[in-house]
Amino acid sequence: MSGTNKSGNRTKQNHLNRRAAIRERCLNCQGGGANRVTECDHDDCPLHPFRTGTGKQNPTDRKEGIKAYCLWCMCGDRKEVNLCPSTSCPLFPYRKGGLSRL
Repeated sequence: MSGTNKSGNRTKQNHLNRRAAIRERCLNCQGGGANRVTECDHDDCPLHPFRTGTGKQNPTDRKEGIKAYCLWCMCGDRKEVNLCPSTSCPLFPYRKGGLSRL
């Protein structure tokens, strides 16, 4: 996946695991500020519990958080999630994870 890193620069290929992809998405949302991510008060965001990328996290919960975020981003339309054109989003490779069970 090519995209931008936390400093906003284009990168060659980012191969981020889910934890790092969530962290990268939160950094993008907060303008690249790690302190702003830590202090984020958007606790209604499905990624909020995973935003810092640290500590013990349940991998299944992370996967479900990404799924919920992508559904929110695409206004709840599963078909649109599958057709998502946002290849620069760090969550893009994980957008389909578990959607068939919805």
